[in-house]
Amino acid sequence: MSDRSLYRLAERVGEGLRAAGWRIATAESCTGGWIAKALTDVAGSSRWLECGYVTYSNAAKRRDLGVSARTLQTHGAVSEATVREMAEGARRVSGAEVAVAVSGIAGPDGGTAEKPVGTVWFAVAVPQRDVICEPCRFEGDRDQVRRQCVAHALGLVQRALAPAASSRRLFFALWPDEPMREALAHAVREAVRGSGGRSVSPSNLHLTLAFLGSVPEGQVAELADAARAVGLPEPGAVEVRLDHLEHWEGPQVLCASPSEPPTGAMKLAGALEEQLSAVGFSPDIKPFRPHVTVARKVTHPSRSLQMQPVSWRFGSFALIESRTLESGPVYSVVEVYAL
Repeated sequence: MSDRSLYRLAERVGEGLRAAGWRIATAESCTGGWIAKALTDVAGSSRWLECGYVTYSNAAKRRDLGVSARTLQTHGAVSEATVREMAEGARRVSGAEVAVAVSGIAGPDGGTAEKPVGTVWFAVAVPQRDVICEPCRFEGDRDQVRRQCVAHALGLVQRALAPAASSRRLFFALWPDEPMREALAHAVREAVRGSGGRSVSPSNLHLTLAFLGSVPEGQVAELADAARAVGLPEPGAVEVRLDHLEHWEGPQVLCASPSEPPTGAMKLAGALEEQLSAVGFSPDIKPFRPHVTVARKVTHPSRSLQMQPVSWRFGSFALIESRTLESGPVYSVVEVYAL
């Protein structure tokens, strides 16, 4: 994430704040004021930036933001509970309508088995909504981790500011045709049936390359331009061989995954992230892990998670819009991009 990309993200945050008539405060630990610095790089930021708090120590978090000693003792500084209280405290103390908080382990020391180096929690508080909290795990050295923290924090604020009526929930994906979907659905049917879960409709099977969250309508064209600029060292079809099943306990899903990293898909995801960052978008920064969700609400997966290998081959990727209806999620193709 370059300085230019951070500037573009900060500009968009400022545009969102101006449109809402709100001001923002930052509450930072591991980033040491870098988020506030990125915001003040934008000329005219005094119209929407209230102040920044660098609360590096636990004592500062308690004294300046009102984080409770009990929260810090029970959950630790790097936790959902702590960043939630940091964001709420920053709003309360500053009087700003919006606050963003971050606390993490930038390294190279300080990590544990439970919270390794690169673990970071984020929170954004906005009017008339619950505080939005997200964890991330970043790779790289101390500077790289901190830079990714700033980018993710700005992207999270941007998404929180996007009015629901004028934004679209979007992601890029490898989007299979009907025969490929049916082949996978058939290969996993027995395992899904014994999992206690609800199978994903074959029409919804896909492999996500980059999740973007809520994107303002006016920025969709920039997304499309970024996708068209994606270039691979060896243009051509991307193949993914799905040959084993995984049960992810946290989200309670059953996923079909490749046992060997699909080189073409990995390169495509990396090239796409690079283009998105270049135009100031902050996609999901979690490491790309190719998988296809085949069942949800899985409570007791079969002991034998076996499937017949299925190969998906793609000559393109797509921008997809996600809408949630009472009957479940509905996906629609916005645009297709040849490889």
